[in-house]
Amino acid sequence: MAATTGSADTTTEIPATPGRDDNEARGMAPSTTVADDDAGNEQCEGVRRSDPRRWWRRAGVTTLFCVLAVLMVRPTWHEITTSVPANLGDPPFIGWFLAWGWHASHTSPLHMFDANVFWPYVNTLAWSESMLPAVPVFGLLFVLSGNPLFAMNMLMLGLLLVALLSTYALTRWLTSRTDAAIVAAVAFGFTGFMLGQWGHMHLWAVGFLPLGFLLLFRLLEDPTYPRAVVLALVNTCIMLLALYFGALWALCVPVVLITWCVRHRPRARMVGTLAVCGVLTAALAIPALLPYQNAAGEQGLERPLDPTLYMDLKDLATPPAGSFVWEEILPEPERGVEHVLFPGMVVSVLALVGFTGFLVTRRREATDLETTAPDAPDAPDAPGVTAGSSPIVVPDRRVFVWALLNCGLVSFVVALGAEFHGFEGMPFRYLHDYVPGFTGIRGASRLVVVAVLAWTVLAGIGYAWVTSAVVRRRALAWTICGATVALVCVELTAPLGWKHFDRSTERLAVYEALAEAPDGAVVELPMPNVAVDPDAWAYLEAPRTLYSSWDWHPRLNGYSGYIPSAYSKDVETMSTFPSPESLELLAERRVRYVVLHEGMETAHLDYDPLWKDEISDIIDYLPEGATAERHGDAWLVDLGPVPTDRPEAPPLP
Repeated sequence: MAATTGSADTTTEIPATPGRDDNEARGMAPSTTVADDDAGNEQCEGVRRSDPRRWWRRAGVTTLFCVLAVLMVRPTWHEITTSVPANLGDPPFIGWFLAWGWHASHTSPLHMFDANVFWPYVNTLAWSESMLPAVPVFGLLFVLSGNPLFAMNMLMLGLLLVALLSTYALTRWLTSRTDAAIVAAVAFGFTGFMLGQWGHMHLWAVGFLPLGFLLLFRLLEDPTYPRAVVLALVNTCIMLLALYFGALWALCVPVVLITWCVRHRPRARMVGTLAVCGVLTAALAIPALLPYQNAAGEQGLERPLDPTLYMDLKDLATPPAGSFVWEEILPEPERGVEHVLFPGMVVSVLALVGFTGFLVTRRREATDLETTAPDAPDAPDAPGVTAGSSPIVVPDRRVFVWALLNCGLVSFVVALGAEFHGFEGMPFRYLHDYVPGFTGIRGASRLVVVAVLAWTVLAGIGYAWVTSAVVRRRALAWTICGATVALVCVELTAPLGWKHFDRSTERLAVYEALAEAPDGAVVELPMPNVAVDPDAWAYLEAPRTLYSSWDWHPRLNGYSGYIPSAYSKDVETMSTFPSPESLELLAERRVRYVVLHEGMETAHLDYDPLWKDEISDIIDYLPEGATAERHGDAWLVDLGPVPTDRPEAPPLP
């Protein structure tokens, strides 16, 4: 049966040739080779969707990516169940966010954003990054294991697998090459951006971006309402898993549509499916985004521009700290993980080759590919394939490569921040000042991720071009693919540290006692002052947020991306506990419990915790009616019953 190619306006009939499959009729490798194109063939009649080879290939690729993820991350069972990635700052806080989302979803879903930190403020969950779509998966893992650390770490590894699989699917759809797609997926999944953000699990949700591009491209190629619904679900995940990527995705979608419309005339069905997708995305995402908009607008919580978090061109040559290959050659990051963007030398060379090949190879119709390759043993009548002669991108999908490259260019420019070498009119400044969603972004360098994706897809295209002469020789093709993947992995490998999270009986005793205690807000002492020592505040309060999931009492303490202006004054007052001023503050905020932590409380060695003599003096001066009991390595002070409703909070800036 004839297959058709072309735009919305024109079609070119490609007659079927006896002895050749639909792939060959389109000028691509037959489905028995490394370059099979099941994704493209789904559009053609006569292709069996139930072909078991497709499922075996998918299972094999998934298994390969699981093995590579384990090799690159190198987790042990002990680390997965007892530790958090990188440090005791953001990772425990992310664990708390997921645990609170799961807890609130089945206890008080209408008040999910009124989290138990920074009591008595409301909407405090919106003071941090969002990972709401990951909450059900975390909840399932937590129910099965009973261990929040295991649930969080397995979710993080799962997000890495999503990044690998979605990049693979996008590149394979564009190139019709399984081996090239594997190379691109490995290049993106283990790039310096990903490994540099070890510990920022919300940023590992970046894998939904290539999935979003793939679904948007397929919707434009063949508009159907089921695809519009699926794309809307993925859009929602992108927008709610990481606000950085949601804002970036909002820039990329118009760029893709404009690129498409330059080459094709919009059809009524395409416009209709896009409208359905947009309406459904808004219906799903807006209710969850409104609290964030409220925090940025009505509550006056905005993040100022931070030049130290703008991307610099030298970041592209900055590998992760301790890189096994590049540690002695390239400089280690001097300005933190936000500037670790090295894609690898192998990937960069392949990407340059891919861009060159994409420019110099012209689109060929099937009639231009009738030359046979007599030395191809498994396909004697297959069209000849030599480097630079065959299309390295499926012909009708070249426009989507251009769309991805255009999005990458936008991503790169925005990541440079509000100022670049003295020029202050950069696009990010206007986005930050005038576009909703960008007001909460400080780390502009994170927005380079679509440029990284485009670069790695180009690397896959480059690999397809330089290996096109051997694609029919399966053993040789897979040997080259394996060697390339090994080179990329070795080059990008870097040590990924874990930090033990104390879940000992001594540490958890006071939280388990609180879990059995009557309702009432809690303050945990000592409280570090974020204005004086932000590191001590982070490494002390972030673990406390996760510990609070053992009892879920409200906390006067808190850790987040925003801090109330009154917080520093509260810290100073509480440092005098049990002075009359501190007791007055606790009565005003309706705080019933005070936890006095004894001994070393944090990995931040510069912070001086409470000691036995100090706690003894505090207990001696407690007000009449208060009680104090020791639980593990802490004391729990009960000041007596107080009203449990939320009092009026101090004004926000």
